This record gives sequence, structure tokens and C-alpha cells, in this order.
Amino acid sequence: MLRLKQIRESLRTFNRKEFQDLLFVCRSILRGVHKMDPGRAFDTISKILFIRMYVERSGLHGTFTTDYLDRRAASRMPNDALVHDGLFDLTKSYYRTDALFAESDKLDISEETFRRIVKQLERFDLSKTGDDIKGLAFERFLGTTVRGELGQFFTPRPIVDFMVDLLDPQEQELICDPAAGSGGFLIRAFEHVRDRIQADVQRQKDAERARIEALELPEDEEEREIDAAFARLNRELLPSRDDNQPIDTRVGRLAWQCIYGTDAAPRAARTAKMNMIMHGDGHGGIHYHDGLLDISISINPDETVSLSYTGKHGANGVCEVSGD
Repeated sequence: MLRLKQIRESLRTFNRKEFQDLLFVCRSILRGVHKMDPGRAFDTISKILFIRMYVERSGLHGTFTTDYLDRRAASRMPNDALVHDGLFDLTKSYYRTDALFAESDKLDISEETFRRIVKQLERFDLSKTGDDIKGLAFERFLGTTVRGELGQFFTPRPIVDFMVDLLDPQEQELICDPAAGSGGFLIRAFEHVRDRIQADVQRQKDAERARIEALELPEDEEEREIDAAFARLNRELLPSRDDNQPIDTRVGRLAWQCIYGTDAAPRAARTAKMNMIMHGDGHGGIHYHDGLLDISISINPDETVSLSYTGKHGANGVCEVSGD
């Protein structure tokens, strides 16, 4: 336990360039050792980042370090999968409802290479690094890989920002992108609404503090009352439960009930989810599916119906359509 505490205390947050450079170092390792093309290297790094998020979000494992890998290796039975393969299987199960991975997906790297990449990643604490830093760094890494080397190009961020600001989405409104690509529009829409929720929560916290202070309670009691009020209000900013399931909070409802996107390319759908997680979540409504399939339905005026589909790998989606 002391060693784990020392590791946690030694971790530090990224700045954007450090995280960006680190992702490129990991890609170089994969390309140098396993001769991966840019697409495979990008996919593999994404899988490893998902493993890290599973390990640290699930609350079952602790910190994603080489020490952690050693502990798992020490308890591994002879017939068990190799540590990195076993972790990826657990990660696939954790994200099963997101349909991120096919059952047959594998890491396709050696345990030694996996350990080298974990060694690179373990120096920094992703959970304490700001979503804007992680998101922008991942976008930069994504840009040079997917947009350039794989010949795919997405809407520039300034144009995305302008269009979302012009649209001005509101809390509880449904937002859907049927060709989500890397998730740029949905990320910006999510951030746009989340920022307003955060500002409103802060206003409520200021009002609660003023209300409690006006009661002129004893200092200890006043502090407890303020802490309890802030904890209740801060809960509204949680995007999901620790087990990656929906949570009934304001940001949770935004993330799980208002943001929808599809893409017919599995890499794009996975990338959009990772990109959204790096920006603070909202990934639950992203699915690997052809969003431009023809849907023919008649709706009476003033009638609202739900449309649902089952896509590739069992991905499910639902949206509401109004007749007016």
C-alpha cells in the first residue's frame, strides 16, 4: 500500500504538449517494434488508452503502472491469458454496451511492447489532467494520423466552434450527427451545454453559501452545511457512474440522453468515443452504424415517436422524432 501511495503521489498532470508528444512516442514504439502502419498504430494506442481508463475508472484495480502489471503477472495462473491480453478482454467487456470492439479484436502486440508503453504512460495522471488539455492533445495526435496519413479530413475546429455557437444548443435538447467522424461537432456541442450547466451550478453554489452564511451558524456547523450543499450540487456535474453506466445528473443526462452520433467506419466510431472521453465524456450515444440509411415513416402532427435500430456488432440507438 505504501508503494502504491508513493506512485500516486509521484504522478503529475500533463500539459498539452507533453501528452501529445507522449502519444507520438508510443506510436514510434509500435511502428519500430511491430512495423505497424499509422492506422494500426493509432488503433492500438487507442485500445491501450481504453485499457488504462478501464483500470482507473472501474475502481477495481488501482493505478495503471508497470507495478500493477507485475502484481497481475504474479497472480496469473498457467492457463490464464497473458496480462495485457487479459486486461484487453476485461476492457472489451467493460465497454460492451458501447460496441467499441468486436469480440475477435486483439491487441496484437507483445507483452514487452505493452509494458514499454505502460511505462511511458505511467508518469502522468490522466484523471487529474484537464479535459481540455487531454482533448486538444488527442485531437492533435488524431489530426496527423487519421486526417493526414490515412487521407481523411474533418471539419476544422474554428468552423465547428462557429457553427455550434450559431446553433446554440440548450440543455435537454437532442443533438445528433449521423456522420460523426472524429466527433468534433458533438464534442463542441457537449462542451457548449456542459459549460452552461457548470456556470449555473456555480451560481447555485454561490447562492447556497450566501444563504448558509446568513444563518450565522457556529463555524464548524456552517462548514459542514456548505460542504454538504456543494457535494449535492457538484454531483450534477458527473457524466457517468464509476462503472461506465448512465447516471441521473444534469451532465449525465446530457451525456447519455442528448448526444447521439453514428459513423459507418468502425475506426471513426471508436475514435469519436475516445475523443469525447478525452474531452470529458458524452461518448455513450456514439455508435458504429450507417447513419445515412433510409428510414421511411409517417408521423401525425403533434405526435412524437421513438426510432430505434440495431447496428453492427449489436450497437443500439434511439432517437425521438416529432411530427411538427
